[in-house]
Amino acid sequence: MEKEIKNLNCKEYFYWLKDIFEKNDAGYQYIIDKKGKAAYNLHNEIFLKNINNNESLEECVDKLIDWLLFFRREHLSLRGDESKPNFLDIDIESFKKYIEEKEKVDYEGVWVIGGSKIEIGIKKINSKYIGFIIKTDDKNWQPKEIKLVIDSENDSAIYYSSNHYKSRSQIKKFNKDLFKIRFFYLIRKNAKFNSLTDNYIKRITATKPYFERIDDNILYLRIPSFNANSKKDIDKVILKNKELILKTKNLIIDLRDNGGGADSSYSELLPLIYTNPIRNINEEILSTKLNNENFINVLKRFDFPEEIKDKIIKMYNKLEEHTDQFINANDSDIEIITYPQVHKYPENVAIMINEGNGSTGEQFILNSKQSKKVKLYGRSTAGVLDISNMVADVVSPDKKMIFSYSISKSLRIPNMSIDGVGIQPDYYIDESIPYNEWLQFVVNNLKNF
Repeated sequence: MEKEIKNLNCKEYFYWLKDIFEKNDAGYQYIIDKKGKAAYNLHNEIFLKNINNNESLEECVDKLIDWLLFFRREHLSLRGDESKPNFLDIDIESFKKYIEEKEKVDYEGVWVIGGSKIEIGIKKINSKYIGFIIKTDDKNWQPKEIKLVIDSENDSAIYYSSNHYKSRSQIKKFNKDLFKIRFFYLIRKNAKFNSLTDNYIKRITATKPYFERIDDNILYLRIPSFNANSKKDIDKVILKNKELILKTKNLIIDLRDNGGGADSSYSELLPLIYTNPIRNINEEILSTKLNNENFINVLKRFDFPEEIKDKIIKMYNKLEEHTDQFINANDSDIEIITYPQVHKYPENVAIMINEGNGSTGEQFILNSKQSKKVKLYGRSTAGVLDISNMVADVVSPDKKMIFSYSISKSLRIPNMSIDGVGIQPDYYIDESIPYNEWLQFVVNNLKNF
C-alpha cells in the first residue's frame, strides 16, 4: 500500500514550486538576468514574511500566483486540488423574483455568457458580487455552483474556467447590461440593445469562425480562436469563401480576443494575404529530465501520424543528449516562409487586434504584418509569446497542487521582445471610440484607400 503523504504547508509548497520553476522554466534565467538576482532575493524574502503556514490551500495558491507574477502573467498555471465544488446556498426561484422587483441597476441580475447556453445569477453578498450557475449545458458545472466573484470597488473578478481553473482579471464594462471578464462576455438576460451593439455581441461572442460580406468591396472574417480544434472550421470557412476573397478588394480579419492555439490553424489563411517571404524566428527548448518527459507524455496522450511521432522522438533524443542546455527546436534560427503565388486581391487586409490577443494569435499577427497588404487596427496585444509551450501538469508531493510552466524561449529576445509589451497597431483605436463601433471605424478607413 502506497504511503500517504501529509499535506504540505504554504512554505513547503513555495520551496517545491520554486525548485521546479528555477530548474525547468525556459523564462526563469531571462528574467533574473533582466531584473537582477538582488531583486529576486528581495521578492522571495517579502513572500516568506507574508505567509504564516495557516493559510488554506486556496489562500496559498493565491499567494504563490502573486509570487509568479515577478516572472510573467501568462504561460504559467497554478491551481489547488479543487475536486470539491463550491456552492452558494440560495433559492434560485426566489432570487429571480427578487431581481424582477429590483429597481437599482448594478451587477446583480441574471446573465448569459455570450456564445454559450450558460445562465448565471449574480447576487451581492456583503461587499462582493457572487456569480453562480442557474443553468448550463456544460457537464462540468452544476446549478448553484460558484462561477465568479466580483469586487466592484476595483472592478476586478475571480472566475473559474470550464475546467475549474481559478483566474483573476479586470472587468471591462461597456454599459449596464454588458461587461467582459477576460475572454468571455456577460450579457444581462432580456436586455435590449441597438442594432449596432447587437451585431457587435453576435460577432465578438462567436465560438466558431464565420464570414460576412459588408459590401461589394469589403469582406469580414471573424476568427475567435486558433485552437487546434478550430482548424477544421477555419479551413472550411476559407475554402467555402476563397473565390470571393480572391476577387474582393478589402478583407477585414477580426482577431479580437483570439488568445492563441496552434500555428497550423492559420495555415490556409496566410497564403491569401501573402506578398513577400516571411521571416519566422524560431525558438529554443530548455532540456531537462522533467521537460523532456513531456515529449514522451505527449506521445502517450495523443494519436499522432507516424511522421509526427518520428519528429517528436527525434526531438526527445536530441534533448536527452544535451540536458540542462537550451537546444534549438529546428535546424536553423530563422525559418523563411514562402508561397508560390501573390494574389491581386485582397488588396488591403485590415486585422483587428486588442489586449485579448496572445500566444499563437500574436504569432499570426507577427507573420501576417510582414505582408505589404496588411495593417493592424485596434490596441496593443497581450504580450505573451516569448516564453511558451507549456508542459503537462506537474503535481506536488501531496498531490494537492498542480503547476504548469513553459519550456521554450523565442530567439527574438532580447532584441525584439513581445512579452509584457505586446504588438502595436498601425491604427490605434482610442477610448473615444466604443468597442461596438470598431468595425465601422475600420470600414470607414478602408473606404478611403
